[in-house]
Amino acid sequence: MRAQPHHAAGARPWAILLLSLGAVIAQASPALTGWASLRRADLADGQLWRLVSGHWTHWSADHLAWDLLVFAGAGAILERRGRRRLVLACTGLAAMSVGVGVWLLEPGIGEYRGLSGIGTALFTLATLDLLRDSLRSGHREQAVLLAAVLAASLGKVGFEAGTGRALFVDTDAAGFVSLPLAHLLGGAVAPLLMLADRRRAAAGVPYLDPIATSRERVRKNSVPSAIAGVAMATSPRLLTATSSKLAPAFTTCTSPSSLVK
Repeated sequence: MRAQPHHAAGARPWAILLLSLGAVIAQASPALTGWASLRRADLADGQLWRLVSGHWTHWSADHLAWDLLVFAGAGAILERRGRRRLVLACTGLAAMSVGVGVWLLEPGIGEYRGLSGIGTALFTLATLDLLRDSLRSGHREQAVLLAAVLAASLGKVGFEAGTGRALFVDTDAAGFVSLPLAHLLGGAVAPLLMLADRRRAAAGVPYLDPIATSRERVRKNSVPSAIAGVAMATSPRLLTATSSKLAPAFTTCTSPSSLVK
């Protein structure tokens, strides 16, 4: 079976840039960080939005920089490959899985911050996506290299679990501890999404970029809608004649098949 080409390959990574900007804004505002960070006591009071928003808060500028390097870098690679939908799905699922996992499985953690869990998910997803294409195209050397990158990523998590320290961030200076569970939970999201994407392709369901699709719908419907507006402003006879001529155009623009890329 021949793989379907990704939609909008080479697209600008607007989604991941906007998500990254949110973390920068939160870091610049202590009040916003206090409102958004994942604090166990506040979750007990019903402030459940912190399960997601807490990922966009960080303990230090160094912590933010390393997390954004992975999060924005991996996300940009995926978006440039036309995988915006997967970027958004991965970000949402990883945010929930890591947030809920830390809340339920780490009762000793009073407050959690950082994009590293979601960044691990996107990094793993990007590596798996590249690895799949390398295997399909017969680029064995590249596939071996990407497999080694995945192994190194697992080794990093193992190092952090064994030592209790982050490999890159100076946790002692920032006053926090590394949480390997967040990276494991985030990384587990990626193969699940890859499996779902593989089933989508096998079923022949086209890949739809929600932003590009909405833009195309507006473009297609703008002309007939404008003509209909002019017709409504004139005589009823002209409205009837124009509507009958435009009916096929409206049918074409609003049919589900016209949204398939």
